[in-house]
Amino acid sequence: MKFTLDRSTWKPLLVSLSLWLAGCGASGEDADRPITIVYWTRSWWGDPAQYQGDEPLPVTQWQREQIRRFEAEHPGVRVDLQIDPGGSGDKIRLAFAGGVPPDVFHGSPDTEFVTWAALGLLEPIDDYLTEADRADIYPGALQACAYAGKHYAWPLYAHALGVIINRDLFRQQGLEDRIPQPGEHWTMAEFEDLARRLTIDRDGDGRPEVYGVGLHALDDNHVFLTTYLINHGAQVFSRDGRFALDDPVGVAGLEFLRRLVDEGVATPGAAGYKYDDVRRLFVEQRVAMYLTSAGTLIWAQDQARKETVTPFDWALVSVPSVPGVEPTTYLTVGTVLVSRQNDPAKRDACMALARYLTGPRVNHYFWRVASPRRSGPLPQEAYLVAMRQQMERAQNFMLPPRPFEDRFDLSQEMVRLYQDVLSVPPKWSPARALRELGERVRRAMPQVEAAGP
Repeated sequence: MKFTLDRSTWKPLLVSLSLWLAGCGASGEDADRPITIVYWTRSWWGDPAQYQGDEPLPVTQWQREQIRRFEAEHPGVRVDLQIDPGGSGDKIRLAFAGGVPPDVFHGSPDTEFVTWAALGLLEPIDDYLTEADRADIYPGALQACAYAGKHYAWPLYAHALGVIINRDLFRQQGLEDRIPQPGEHWTMAEFEDLARRLTIDRDGDGRPEVYGVGLHALDDNHVFLTTYLINHGAQVFSRDGRFALDDPVGVAGLEFLRRLVDEGVATPGAAGYKYDDVRRLFVEQRVAMYLTSAGTLIWAQDQARKETVTPFDWALVSVPSVPGVEPTTYLTVGTVLVSRQNDPAKRDACMALARYLTGPRVNHYFWRVASPRRSGPLPQEAYLVAMRQQMERAQNFMLPPRPFEDRFDLSQEMVRLYQDVLSVPPKWSPARALRELGERVRRAMPQVEAAGP
């Protein structure tokens, strides 16, 4: 029998061999000196109380047991486990600025991810991705980890946005035959018509008790609103690297949101609502539909168990789109990254740890909620099944193609856009607000514009 190794097979074997040699093959003083990896974890990684099976342990205890297992399988490696408080991300920014980042850490692909990759501060993972990995990881999850043709992070979890609906309200309004089904394609026009029919003034005082759509523009969750624009056919960044959200289709999408406010079918004062506010309005049955993550229903089910909300027939369905536009939703991806390494053996060790932290052995239960891989365990809950279907058409459409100039924060700019347009009265028209946003982005990204046609 002839035995051959292709690239996807021999690379992991070489990594294991190099780690063995690092621990066992040195001589003299170096023979007893293991490779030490500084790993910044977060309290939510593998939270056993939420994800890890039938016998939950304290989070830190569970994490240290996983690290001990990794070290046992890699005797030449020691992991210095440290807690990264997460939150604003100040700690990791200061670490990079000071030239002392952790070797392995958690993060989400964003504008800083692009900056670090462009500056050569992250290790690309492409030589460590097997062909099986590439076939297994959802394309959107892998795309979210890419910059300039290379991938710089291992996907740990993924969430795709969808529209959460109150099916009881549909039935009360005689709309049972129009309830969107999970996985079914529906149009933006249908969504808008249903929003009007689901805006309910029960006592006839001219003020609805139920609004057809929930919108929130006060916090950093601007991707929910931008998803509506994308499904009108807009792009935040075009394929040639230009900022393109201020094109006519982007304006049309923003005018759609403004119309929902003007007609009184969206929550009044959307510019003053946060994510948590609209989530609460939904479980109080004062909002019939809104675009959000499956995490909302995870939270709602937990609240129902605690008897803080009264359960009803809720569901997660696909994002609507205009005719001719393929439905596209936003993919949130949590990742594990490796900072630049000068020692090849340590680089291999860091990649082995990152692969382990994002692999199925550690995340079997966690992946029932948010697997970034097609081979992850199938969820049991219908709304998570619907989210899994959405992930095939999901992407991180906010990821810039190149770094911005210092001090430019695209997230804050997007919040400002929706605040200006959805306030009552609006500060600017959708066309003007997008035009001015485009001018600010182009000033912060001149090299991208110069590369355009």
